[in-house]
Amino acid sequence: MTRFLVPLLFLSLVGCGSSNSTDDQSPHPGLDHSISVTTWNVGLAYGYVDFAEERQSAIVQALAGLDSDVVCLQEVWTEDDQVAVQAKLEASGYRVHIYQTDGGGVTGGCSEEEAEPLKNCVYDNQCDEVPQDELVDCVTGKCGEQLAEVSSGCTGCLVQNLSLPVDEIMLQCIGVSGTGAFSYGGHNGLVLASKTPLESVEEVDFDASLTFRSYIKATVPAHNVDVVCTHLTASLSAPYTGAYSGYEEEQAQQIDQMLNALSTSTRTILMGDMNTGPTNTDAGTVSELPANYEKFTDAGWTSHTLETCTWCPDGNTLIGSGPDRTIDHIMTSSDWPSNTMASAVRNYDGVVSIQDENGVDMEVNLSDHFGMTATISWSDE
Repeated sequence: MTRFLVPLLFLSLVGCGSSNSTDDQSPHPGLDHSISVTTWNVGLAYGYVDFAEERQSAIVQALAGLDSDVVCLQEVWTEDDQVAVQAKLEASGYRVHIYQTDGGGVTGGCSEEEAEPLKNCVYDNQCDEVPQDELVDCVTGKCGEQLAEVSSGCTGCLVQNLSLPVDEIMLQCIGVSGTGAFSYGGHNGLVLASKTPLESVEEVDFDASLTFRSYIKATVPAHNVDVVCTHLTASLSAPYTGAYSGYEEEQAQQIDQMLNALSTSTRTILMGDMNTGPTNTDAGTVSELPANYEKFTDAGWTSHTLETCTWCPDGNTLIGSGPDRTIDHIMTSSDWPSNTMASAVRNYDGVVSIQDENGVDMEVNLSDHFGMTATISWSDE
């Protein structure tokens, strides 16, 4: 059912308890160069993250408070959301680059034969009768075995139609060929924005399943640095149907591809939702795919966001149970000058007011991820 945003009385609710500006960050005196960067997975994942439709306008309005030199957003999946986000960022003085992908021409759909067991399981377990935002949990929880047996193209078609009733999903995908094999029309959801011009923009795709994955690399001449914006494969509850042994190996090869391609002769900032991170006892966070995170550290990369949680079930209304993790990163490599300093703050961790399908007022977080902003300073050696 459709729910509507209650008008927000104060935009400050968006960033409650944090700052959406770099003004609050401690300066690094005595260093000649400085750049501020923000990464945020906005969680506009319709069918996956609760209340995406209801949160959309508040997320777009929140972007008006950005004051970072460079911004990397993830999960801006749909073209309507891309248009809204781009307009808001440009109104705030940003130059916006969106790498619009369409799944690379890979097509999907389900044959009647392969989909029959899954279809029967869905209806037998009455997954067609649950609220839309509980559909994924119902299907993966009760029909995971049957879902694992269908092709990746079939899975992709089913997922990209999650906003529809079950009957419509089946109609769109079963016995149909040539449909999209990736969720959200094969879009990668990435937005890269900069207060100053971007040059030498590169757009690179990864091998991936279910959700199309890419990275955007660009030079920021005003700061003499390169920036990379990405969103790597997540370890999902849905059965894996890709070309690798599982989600972990798929993500591992993406990291290898990206790090092998990055120049070691330029100062590069790597940021985004990496869906991997280490344990940090002081921050109260546990690891996610730690062997993959070690690929970054082994290659000399340091994350500046490890002192706080970014995926936080205990403090986020859009996440169920589970341990706190830091999977959203802003990284620099050992190729930076030895006097490089960085400080980071968490932001976009406030709440907005919405009404549920019964007209009951409730407060939810802006996204299932919290944003991170870092200021990086250095002097030429």
